Amino acid sequence: MRVMGIDIERGSPNSTEQPRYSVVILDENGETVVKVEDVTRSRLVRLAWEYDVSLLGTDNIYELGSNDKEVISLLSLLPEKLEVVQVTVKNGVFLDLKDVAKEYGIEIQGKPTPSRTAFIVATLALKGAGTKIKFVENRTKIIISKGRRSGPGGMSSNRYKRHLRGLVLRVFRRVKEELDRHNFDYDVVVRRTKAGMEGAMFIVYAPRESLYGLVKKMSGHDVNLEIRAYYRDRIEFVDTKRVSQRPVIVGLDPGLAV
Repeated sequence: MRVMGIDIERGSPNSTEQPRYSVVILDENGETVVKVEDVTRSRLVRLAWEYDVSLLGTDNIYELGSNDKEVISLLSLLPEKLEVVQVTVKNGVFLDLKDVAKEYGIEIQGKPTPSRTAFIVATLALKGAGTKIKFVENRTKIIISKGRRSGPGGMSSNRYKRHLRGLVLRVFRRVKEELDRHNFDYDVVVRRTKAGMEGAMFIVYAPRESLYGLVKKMSGHDVNLEIRAYYRDRIEFVDTKRVSQRPVIVGLDPGLAV
């Protein structure tokens, strides 16, 4: 597990000057893997992929964008399994970073540098501080389409097109069987012509991670299969610690008229 902590150095998502960030990445033992400054948003995304980051921590999610749409646009570029947490939110209350750090045994003297703040944020995220940010819907798109290769011309071209449509149909049936076998709820839209199936899109009512190992991406000359998460219009702070795991017991009197 690797955790990335970030803090804005200069600039602002609200200004014309592109913001720059300090970035610190820690391993599961809290050891520093990488520490860099003057990082653009595009490089921040590349670092997350390069170091296989699974958790991103921040003390203010709106340092990544001026509004929800901009924040989600950036977060959608990060690795699919990556989770995001704002360490300064607890039980729906926004706290000062110094207070959160003190709760976890970290003393902050004066105003820390952006690099130091990024390290503190990463450490707090690793320790489980803060609240996760939800920006992905519990829905997933599976898109099946023909590849880009046109194939030979003339009669061979017609045979090749029939071959492609046959492959699209085969992949469609394979995906449908897998979803049905595992009892997924889904809708499907199929694009057909007189010549056969041109493409299809499944809308699966389940998060992307539930399809891992069941449906795999394909990118080839003949057939493509894309798997895309549905991104929300607004971010939401989700305090998983507050969700009760106790069962709910309901009593019913059979003699009660409803």
